[in-house]
Amino acid sequence: MSRPVDYNGRKLAPSTLRAVVDRIEHGVSNKAIHRQTGVVVKSTKKFRRNLEVWGQPHAP
Repeated sequence: MSRPVDYNGRKLAPSTLRAVVDRIEHGVSNKAIHRQTGVVVKSTKKFRRNLEVWGQPHAP
């Protein structure tokens, strides 16, 4: 399994992260978030899980 071509291993821009979090809070599916923002589904799943556990998209 290889990484996407545009992968750079960095955190998302704050505006993109806010867009993802807003969509998660509105109940949008991970795949739809990927289509709308370009954020990979694996990251969206991780953000969703962290929001449930920690209340923020990144673990403290």
